[in-house]
Amino acid sequence: MTSASNPPYLSIVAVSRNDDHGGGLRRRMQSFLDGLADQCRHHGLDAELVLVEWNPPMERDGLADALRWPEAGSTPLKARIVRVPETIHRRFAADASLPLFQMIGKNAGIRSARGEYVLVTNIDILFSDALMSWIASRPLAPGKLYRVDRYDVPNDVPEGTAREELLAWCAENAFRIHKRDGNYLRNDTETYVKGSGFRLKRPALPVRAFNFFKDEDKALGGTPAGHAQALFRVAQKAVRALGPGAARPGLHTNACGDFTLLSGEDWRRLRGYPEWPMYSWHLDGLLLHLARKHGITEEAQAPERCIFHMEHGSGWASDRHEELFQRLRDAKVPYLTSADLDRKIEALAPAPPDYTFNGENWGLADENLEEIHLN
Repeated sequence: MTSASNPPYLSIVAVSRNDDHGGGLRRRMQSFLDGLADQCRHHGLDAELVLVEWNPPMERDGLADALRWPEAGSTPLKARIVRVPETIHRRFAADASLPLFQMIGKNAGIRSARGEYVLVTNIDILFSDALMSWIASRPLAPGKLYRVDRYDVPNDVPEGTAREELLAWCAENAFRIHKRDGNYLRNDTETYVKGSGFRLKRPALPVRAFNFFKDEDKALGGTPAGHAQALFRVAQKAVRALGPGAARPGLHTNACGDFTLLSGEDWRRLRGYPEWPMYSWHLDGLLLHLARKHGITEEAQAPERCIFHMEHGSGWASDRHEELFQRLRDAKVPYLTSADLDRKIEALAPAPPDYTFNGENWGLADENLEEIHLN
């Protein structure tokens, strides 16, 4: 166990439970864990993994038993689980429609983290070697928020494959990219992204803008007049996003829940993500706007310093976004709409410079949470 007097350089925080969310969850978690442990060994990265196990299902093994953990001494990565029991979950949930509160769980992990710097991510992520090598060189600084692009890869990533081969497979099979300016899909036109090693087959029109146009066009009947009106509304949306009174400055909020890296001191100053009992949509991006208000500068990384996301059918995707929101509406699960987000961001402007979304007891500070040390 890392002592308080000798903290690791990096804490990696993620939240999960053994409920097969999205199908094949345990396999994705194992790939995440194996890849992280191997990269810490290969790059000499002094790190800890803080995996928050939220509301563990009683009928299934806990994560300590469900996953294969690295042997002591085999990697610099130290791993532990912080368990948030059902009794605490029930304080936030009136029913079973949402079994996990991701951002409250991440806050508990951040609060428990011992690292000088804290990376908040998810359990279906693989990190590029360029990114992990760069972090291991200890270039990070307080007052900076580090962001990267995310590449989506098929769910069936090869198991038991050497790290270099696995990452090469991800590079070859990536089919969607989440960049600062939008989301791009493969199609018949190749566009090379300089320095990334990836060939993305998508014209320059962001998918989110195209989906907005399709939705508006359908609502307007798909007539020639409707096409014109839909295009006009897309233009209005773009002007609002770029105008002087815009609620959303040009931060790299795209897929930011999968990679947000700050110093531990800055996370504590911000008091983490908003602890609102709702689906996590937009809560991760709102944290970036709060950091900006506190004078923390965003630093986006070069394309080769990227992450790979193992695709699953239960999350958000730019080309089928409405499916997720319909499921949430059907289950009566609350979430922030884009309009809600704009109002929240606008409300930050007149707030005091040290404003935070949470009180001093953020991250379940008052709870005596069980910890399990794995190696």
